Amino acid sequence: MAVPKLDVFLAATQQITLRDLSTTDLLNELQRRRDAVLGEFAGESLVPGFFGGLAHERLRRLLVQLLGPEEGEQWAGRLTTGMEGDVTVEQNVALFEVAAGRQSRGEFLQRFGHRSVNEMELSQPRWRDDLDYVDRMIGRFRGASQSSPHERHRAQTEMRRQAETALPTILAQAGGASLRELVEHEMRQAQALLPYREVGKFHLMRGYETVREVLVELGRRWRLGRDVFFLRYDELPRFEAARVAMEERIASRKLRWKSAQKLSLPDVIDSRRLEEFGRPRPVMATGDQTQWECRPIASGVARGTARVVFDPCEVTDLGRDAILVCPSTDPGWTPLFVNARGLIVERGGVLSHGAIVAREFGIPAVVLEAATQRIADGSQIELDANHGVVTLRTAPNSVTSVPAAIRGVTSLPEGR
Repeated sequence: MAVPKLDVFLAATQQITLRDLSTTDLLNELQRRRDAVLGEFAGESLVPGFFGGLAHERLRRLLVQLLGPEEGEQWAGRLTTGMEGDVTVEQNVALFEVAAGRQSRGEFLQRFGHRSVNEMELSQPRWRDDLDYVDRMIGRFRGASQSSPHERHRAQTEMRRQAETALPTILAQAGGASLRELVEHEMRQAQALLPYREVGKFHLMRGYETVREVLVELGRRWRLGRDVFFLRYDELPRFEAARVAMEERIASRKLRWKSAQKLSLPDVIDSRRLEEFGRPRPVMATGDQTQWECRPIASGVARGTARVVFDPCEVTDLGRDAILVCPSTDPGWTPLFVNARGLIVERGGVLSHGAIVAREFGIPAVVLEAATQRIADGSQIELDANHGVVTLRTAPNSVTSVPAAIRGVTSLPEGR
């Protein structure tokens, strides 16, 4: 199911009034939408971006072989920034236009209202259902001290074009003139396909929203609210006939879910060290100056105040010199990039959302495992994404001691 076919499908779903359907018809509609969106379109939406990732990796490896690890990584980044057709850039520009009064909030929501923070979580309200957060995003752009996203993107585009012009000379100086055609081929492939990583997810979330709409209607009809998301798909047809038993399952799962949110989980669970499962990961000792090696995902150097954030919905003001420290990002985090000087995430790669947006905003970014535990909020740090180093310059005078596992608890689904 390509995008034009998805458009037709979604247009047809908009003609259906879910409240008018019987429960049986509503469940049939849920299956129809699930099969179309997740069964047909989801896989197809990932294909172009997947091949873009392969092309980028081939380009990166070629440049690293020719120019060395540091220069090769930086040139791969320069050649794949400021690209056209990036829907994340378009979203940022639209938010800026709303903040400037040149576009209405309704116009923004008409195109981007299906997105949200942590948007792969089906229970998470979409932006069109969470206007308070949308207004806060707009407010951050309105109070931004930096240039507009459009100007930043234009600057990154110019940097990329300059890099493309200089590339033949750089390759010749490295003794790789004979590989110029291959390098430029991989570069063009990456530039053409990489934007589809975000575009594919953008359209997938359009379909995702229609699946969620049916579940929300079931939650309203059964007086469950968002607790409906604690039911399994195969339990939905049996809910009305076994309501009491199902409500007990919901209560049990909800309790377990709340408990699970408090666990500090490693990326890999080692069966030889199960006694450590659920414990906060050890934090490296700090002194007058502590350095951590990390993985660069957007080049540059920045100094500023570390702002440790787990939920962008709860943030009011990061300040003017913030280096954002968080587990990972998605489109819902983008407004926090407006005044950020740098980004440190705990997971992701050069093709992750955070890396892409950081490059488009022209801010350095790195991946540092357990960053939210190692770096205290308010610390003065230096982020060197050219060499892959984060340096703690000054620790905050007074930091409230709160277990990282507790600080990392996400917002709970609303009850009935």
